[in-house]
Amino acid sequence: MKKKREKRRKKKEEEEKKEEEEEEEEEVTTSNANEEERKKERKKSRREKEEEEKEEEDKE
Repeated sequence: MKKKREKRRKKKEEEEKKEEEEEEEEEVTTSNANEEERKKERKKSRREKEEEEKEEEDKE
């Protein structure tokens, strides 16, 4: 009986640990995706600024 309980407890602990690791991995993936999105936005805004400056120079 004790062995069965111990086995179940260990199995449950392993499952919880695995779930935690998956959640952490998800958070990292989400964080990386958010960072990539921010980089793209910064690049896009930088490009837009450069285009505006070029247009202003062309007008002059």
